[in-house]
Amino acid sequence: MPKKNKNPFLKWGNFRTKSNYRWMVVGMLLMPCFLNYADRQVIFSVFPVLEKEFGFSKLQLGMIGSSFMWVYAAGAFLSGFLSDRWPRKSLIVGGCFFWSLVTACTGGCSKLWQFVVVRALEGVGEVFYFPASNSLIADYHGLGTRSTALSLHQSGVYAGTIVGSWLGAWIAEYYGWRYGFYFLGGLGIVVAVFLGRFLHEPHHHQGVLKETFTSRKHSVNPSVECASTNRQSVFKCASSSTSLLPSSISNLPSPAVVAVSPVSIQPVGRIVALGVLEVFLILMKQPTVILLMMAFTAATFVTGIFLTWMPTFLYEKFSMNLASAGFASVMTIQTASVVSVLFTGWSVDRLIPKIPHARVLVQMVSLLLGIGSIVAVGYVAHLGTLIVAMVFFGFCKGGYDSGLYASLYDYVEPSLRGAAAGLMVTFGWSGGALGALVIGAVSSHGVGSSMDRMSHAIIWSASVYAMAAFLLMGVLLIKVDVQIPFLRRKNLN
Repeated sequence: MPKKNKNPFLKWGNFRTKSNYRWMVVGMLLMPCFLNYADRQVIFSVFPVLEKEFGFSKLQLGMIGSSFMWVYAAGAFLSGFLSDRWPRKSLIVGGCFFWSLVTACTGGCSKLWQFVVVRALEGVGEVFYFPASNSLIADYHGLGTRSTALSLHQSGVYAGTIVGSWLGAWIAEYYGWRYGFYFLGGLGIVVAVFLGRFLHEPHHHQGVLKETFTSRKHSVNPSVECASTNRQSVFKCASSSTSLLPSSISNLPSPAVVAVSPVSIQPVGRIVALGVLEVFLILMKQPTVILLMMAFTAATFVTGIFLTWMPTFLYEKFSMNLASAGFASVMTIQTASVVSVLFTGWSVDRLIPKIPHARVLVQMVSLLLGIGSIVAVGYVAHLGTLIVAMVFFGFCKGGYDSGLYASLYDYVEPSLRGAAAGLMVTFGWSGGALGALVIGAVSSHGVGSSMDRMSHAIIWSASVYAMAAFLLMGVLLIKVDVQIPFLRRKNLN
């Protein structure tokens, strides 16, 4: 007798295979994505309070802020590697529960080393989320909806940053800084329990199988073996189904059935059997991957500065109160980024059939347009002009972020998505940690006032943003197809 399905989301047959459930997955993952950034951002909005209450210098505050980023960067590749091998649902749910517990514990800190330790532990919990969640979303969504789905998921980053910064500052101003951590930590534990009940692991590389076996003129009904959620069965089914493919790709090597990357095509089953070092070497042998990751490092150097120091910058330079500084520092940039990332992601999905490298092209243009706004943020002395510059920077940042992981997935093996995303986070957040620490060090030592030194450092960070744009230009100059030809078709859904 078949087991009764207790999940209300699946009561009408196998809902997981239907298109509306794949969008429900994106909606459910918006919750931990939101908390992932709200929990890490809330500490920055209370820096002025911590500075007064505990006597921390800006260098010490930079150490607190960057401790999360260093650990997050160090563990990202391993977390991505594991997300290609372990159930991604378990990594998402377990990570959300752990980092939420640590967030709640932050409210009990009173010494520098305690803040550094809890921030580092929060990095341990949060590092598993994005490689696993982005890989899971990519398996639910094929080429025709992937940018849209990942961009929608990315919008949770901006919403979490806004609410975390504002809510932390507002609660600190009226009730004390500790209660913001208690509230967000408790909320995260509830979300983890919810995801454990309703989130489901898809067939691994389901999106790739759909792209491979389905085309406008050739419809395939894969064998029952493909319906298994066991990954080995999926690999076996995919690698043994070359006879089902259209004749237009019959001359391609059989490994290309599953691994659709233009570079170093290999069978998925073989890749999953590789060790950490072997996977790392495969990724680092691809010039496009290296350039994308270096560009992300440079872009996140600037992002780390804005996330860490903008509340303090507004509080001290423009004499705003704590809640207003926390709100304005993120509301302007992140709201513009949400609008930009959703519109750009949707638009790029429609450009891909005509312009295969559209994702990287849009990212490069966005970075170039953002250079002037970074200079303006550090230079202007009028609050209204500063807000305009921050909004424009947010639009440009959203344009870059819309293709952040989707661009990377265009150039790597589908079975390496988690590891590739993890390695990209390692590169990027190393840059973010360095940016946060450099600004703290420059603000604490040197000639002139602390705010003058911080302003000049922000201006010079625009050159790092320009470097990111030129690295993406290198990706466009490398003559590599984004996907093998049989995937480039009009019906990409």
